[in-house]
Amino acid sequence: MIRRPKNLNSFLENLVRDKSFSDAVQLRLFQNRWEEFVGTGMRGHSYPIKYEKGRLIVVVENAIWRAELIPQNRKIVKLINESGLALRDIFYILGKPPSITQVEKKEEFPPLTPQEEKRLEEFKESALTGIHNEGLKSRLGRIREKQMRSFKT
Repeated sequence: MIRRPKNLNSFLENLVRDKSFSDAVQLRLFQNRWEEFVGTGMRGHSYPIKYEKGRLIVVVENAIWRAELIPQNRKIVKLINESGLALRDIFYILGKPPSITQVEKKEEFPPLTPQEEKRLEEFKESALTGIHNEGLKSRLGRIREKQMRSFKT
């Protein structure tokens, strides 16, 4: 049986207020746009791994790449803030950033069975009826579908 929240709007409001969720979303936005902020060459040698309280922690392959990034801190922070994301500072730690192929690898889940497709449509019809923003509705439907597929593996 599918457990549905009593009020989807209040559920979403609580989710947005949840600081750890908000930080996780911010981190994902930094990760998705990291190449835009530091350039293609630097992207392969550095990667954001944590965001908390306006601070971004970036893993850097070695001290040489860190020495390249540190003088550019102000410029990078300014670029990020101008893009609409909020950032106060960047800290660099030495480690092994994931390869570009690891980061861009898409998750592939098995297709849904006809019964699961029906449950997904029921979810979209019932749980998302109070939402008038079509973009948000569509995103929530895709999230639920991805969630259903991921439980199959």
